[in-house]
Amino acid sequence: MRLRSRELLLSLLVSASLSATPLQIPAAETEVFYSNNVVGYRMEANPSGTVPPGQTGFGLSPAGPWGNNVQSYSVTSTLFSLVFVNSLPSGSTIGSATLDLDLALTPGTLVASVVPVPPPTWSTYVPNFTSTAAGGYITIQSGTTSAPVPAYPDPWDLIALGFQSELEAGNNLTVSWSQSITFLASHGAVPSCPRCVKIFSLSQDVTGNAAGLLDITYTAPPEEPPNPEIPEPASLVLIGGGLAVLGWLSRKRLRA
Repeated sequence: MRLRSRELLLSLLVSASLSATPLQIPAAETEVFYSNNVVGYRMEANPSGTVPPGQTGFGLSPAGPWGNNVQSYSVTSTLFSLVFVNSLPSGSTIGSATLDLDLALTPGTLVASVVPVPPPTWSTYVPNFTSTAAGGYITIQSGTTSAPVPAYPDPWDLIALGFQSELEAGNNLTVSWSQSITFLASHGAVPSCPRCVKIFSLSQDVTGNAAGLLDITYTAPPEEPPNPEIPEPASLVLIGGGLAVLGWLSRKRLRA
């Protein structure tokens, strides 16, 4: 009866340890991110005062290089990274893992600043500059596994994305958000200005905040039953000696 009771108790302990356990891991911190996207735009007129193709375009800096009649330019910036510190117990098996992000982006005002250049230049003419923000994209990484995912919709199933072994190995999870902004320029009637040059620096800020939650269910490894304590050889010798002494004393008393 006692043996069956012990077996039943051990079975209950193993069953309890094999049940799915929920685990929620927030991002290490909620970050405020800021990105200042800057591109250059150059105009240059020929001797007749007109702006021919190839002399108007975008570049990464006011020094160029300038595209061949390019009137748009896209720049992609990494806006933030969030780190989820893995607190999964060692040896656990993951049943499910989802990632949920809470993002808020606020694009700033497009600013076109004139970069000083030697004369001649256009004194007041400014092209019509606009910008459009493309939908951002997210890169999830853990260990050596990386997966780009669309910004929406979430949450994402990390098991389906191939992150189960990385998380079970104890690796942290990093999420990076990037966004592309396209700057555009259009012209009306450009005033005649022989050999004139004008350079603009275009910038647009993006601010916001980000937070996230990694939601996991896992099964912890079964607990091993405690091993019965086996006396060491020296202890057995002492016990045997003590029993011999007790036996000798008992026989002495009987003789007396």
